[in-house]
Amino acid sequence: MRSAFFATVVAFALTISVNSFAQTPKEQIKAGKAEIKQGATQVKAARTDAKTVKEEVKAGTKTKEEAKTQLKADRTQAKEGKQAIHSGKVQIHEAKKAIREAKKK
Repeated sequence: MRSAFFATVVAFALTISVNSFAQTPKEQIKAGKAEIKQGATQVKAARTDAKTVKEEVKAGTKTKEEAKTQLKADRTQAKEGKQAIHSGKVQIHEAKKAIREAKKK
């Protein structure tokens, strides 16, 4: 759970810092790739945490009620990571579109 939270904080901070300074299409592509990478890290951390929680339930160290809240948080975390991946892909697409338009002129 901690690693998913930490991954979210790091991904959010890096996304803001990279996006706020991206001006040229090439910089925008780099920012989009960084956002995709952070989103993937976030999704991976959430899935790992969910797997750990499920193993703890099987081992009997956690109750199902406790696990439900953690699994719900992990699903939310993974969903946010997927949204970050999507927005990174959109950002790359827009940058490539701008490059194509610039080549036409």
